Amino acid sequence: MKPAAYLLIGIVLLAFGIYRQFLAPQATAEERAQCEQVVRDTHPNDQQTAESILIHCDEPSMVAMMEARLGNTDAQRAATAIAASHHRGLAVTLINCALIGAGIGALGAGAMATRRKQA
Repeated sequence: MKPAAYLLIGIVLLAFGIYRQFLAPQATAEERAQCEQVVRDTHPNDQQTAESILIHCDEPSMVAMMEARLGNTDAQRAATAIAASHHRGLAVTLINCALIGAGIGALGAGAMATRRKQA
């Protein structure tokens, strides 16, 4: 395989992994809007508290907690939903880290192949 192909694959994998891990939203726009509405309804007179909670409405565990609050579910079901969101988040993080690692590996292989080609 040509060194340029390794470098290209490495850049693509690294960029995609970094985007998914750090830049992609974790909750959908609908979930975020629902979470924000529940927070505003829960804290109508305390703007400072509401603002400190609203910044977390893009996190799956916060969305699960607000959905449980909205649905008036019992504590056991709410805890189960929050735990499931954490496990989902862990799996996504592992996949993203694997993409980043594969990208770094491909960049390393491309650099080595370039160095050997020049020698």
